Amino acid sequence: MSRQHPVFSLLLCYSAVLAGQLQAQSAELGRTFWRGNSGEYSIEWSTANLKVTRTGSPVLIFDAAAMTNADWIEDKRIQPEGQSMYVSVSYRLLSVVGPYLSMNIDESREVFLNAEDAKFSTIDLDRISPRSLAPVSLTSIFPKEDIFAALMADRIIAKALPAGSKPNSLKELIEILQGSDDRVAVGGCDYWLPYEDPTHPLSDFAFQDVKNGKVAVRLSLSPDHFCHVPVLQLELWLPIPEAHRSWFTDAKERRSGLLMVDVPSDVSTSFEFSQEGK
Repeated sequence: MSRQHPVFSLLLCYSAVLAGQLQAQSAELGRTFWRGNSGEYSIEWSTANLKVTRTGSPVLIFDAAAMTNADWIEDKRIQPEGQSMYVSVSYRLLSVVGPYLSMNIDESREVFLNAEDAKFSTIDLDRISPRSLAPVSLTSIFPKEDIFAALMADRIIAKALPAGSKPNSLKELIEILQGSDDRVAVGGCDYWLPYEDPTHPLSDFAFQDVKNGKVAVRLSLSPDHFCHVPVLQLELWLPIPEAHRSWFTDAKERRSGLLMVDVPSDVSTSFEFSQEGK
């Protein structure tokens, strides 16, 4: 009876381990984090992409992979030939309620100067188009009076207000904050206050949870580019408008939609692009 050479046995063991690693990597590459519906939309979030279609239609109305690739192509077009470039973008689905999809977008760029940007972004799937992601302001979903009261009760916003200022409305509050430094210092880092898009102020939010007729809204404040920390989240509890109650109830009961409290932890869809300089 012939004996197997020790080296051959070692190679067989190594091949088995390698095959197991490749299977694990293949499974990870095809991993789906969440798949579901919200209203008339079907959403699929995986390691490969975050994409949305109308239920029953194969046509994509939101495609994170295609959008990020198009941005990279545009970056290369406008930069000098031979410029060294690196871009990393990750998407994390945060919530889907009715037609409102919220995500965390974390972007790192090394083009001339290094820059990092992280923020929540909410889009209206009913209004999205190839030319616009249709950002949504909290004011299009909730009464301004409720938003104002919740912001005035928040200690971070109170810290950002200049001494002696007493706004009487959401409009006055935003005007006062815009007239100040536009930032607030927390824990040694400066965070930008949430109205960088003047046409859609307070659009950097997601829906955390639903309790007792109210929804916990997480409003993100983006850190200064040099801080290298996650976004700062304000928590605002807002009464749910009757017109939208069924959306939030369905998301809470996991019939349709998704809340942050149910999002898988520590997962995201990531894309990286690089170009060597000459």
